[in-house]
Amino acid sequence: MGQFPRYTYISDLIDTPGRKAVFGMVFLIILTTTGRFVLYSVGFLDLATDAADAWIPMGQAVLSGAEPYADFPDNKPPLFIFLTIIASVVGYVPFMMVIVGLANATIVVEIYGWLSRERREVAGVIAAGIGTGAILNTMVSYPMLNNKTISIAVLLISLRFRKPVHLGLGVGISCLLAQQSILAIPAIMWFRLRTIRGAVVFSITGMAVAAVSFLAIGLVWSLDSMYASVVQSLIVTGSYTAGTSSFGTQISVWNMPAVWAEKAIRRQQFLILPGVAAMFGVLYGYLKGALSKRRLFEISLAICFITLLFVRPWYHYGYYPTVPLSILGGWGVTEFVKDTL
Repeated sequence: MGQFPRYTYISDLIDTPGRKAVFGMVFLIILTTTGRFVLYSVGFLDLATDAADAWIPMGQAVLSGAEPYADFPDNKPPLFIFLTIIASVVGYVPFMMVIVGLANATIVVEIYGWLSRERREVAGVIAAGIGTGAILNTMVSYPMLNNKTISIAVLLISLRFRKPVHLGLGVGISCLLAQQSILAIPAIMWFRLRTIRGAVVFSITGMAVAAVSFLAIGLVWSLDSMYASVVQSLIVTGSYTAGTSSFGTQISVWNMPAVWAEKAIRRQQFLILPGVAAMFGVLYGYLKGALSKRRLFEISLAICFITLLFVRPWYHYGYYPTVPLSILGGWGVTEFVKDTL
């Protein structure tokens, strides 16, 4: 078996030794999602500002004849806008609760599967447990309807594949749900694509997915909407990163460092356990000389995703580094215990 195993079907996961523990974690996430939905339904909890003030009104307006981006500016990429419109047809809150809940469950399953496919089921259970703790903390602390969770789940599923075209398709879809997934591309290009041809196929596939998504905006609505979608979800990225964009609050480490520090300390506490576990795992693996190419890939993903927190210190931005940090932590703890006992 290579360092990056091929895609395995869900039946392979069901047959693994850690399935009961993982299903228990998934059950906790489903239970928490259900509880949050009940609390929203009775008015005990409020929706996130983005959902209440932007996505729900935009979806309702589009169904009444308005155009996304042109009439309702938003910096979210096209696939999430389409998902928002579908949610508005079905019922925004229940539909998105189901989608985000399934995405959270998928993240836990994929964290476990990442290591179980190396025949490291115990490490997978520990990593999934670390990830579940961080996810549950965020679900309780933050209004949970956001595009980042869905994007991460799609990204993890795409990383199961080896063929550049499949990888490019999955990563492209992930990036068109939330642009932050783009930060995974440098690590993927370096560690997962073995040839220049593979890198080219991966890149062309991803760009084709983007082109189709933006063209769909133009075909369904107008060229004005398509142009606005490109400007608002792509060209505005630089000013958003710099903290000068008109979208959202302008809190970044270089724009408002004192406020950023206060927010980061308060809102990223759920990363302490995954972060400490990962640092221990990396240090122990380095001293042991056991940092394989797969571990280096995870380290690269963690570093790339941690940079997101300098742009915005929000809860859902911390979802991205949670995944590789949990995997590294689960692996490191297991290796240490195995060598010690």
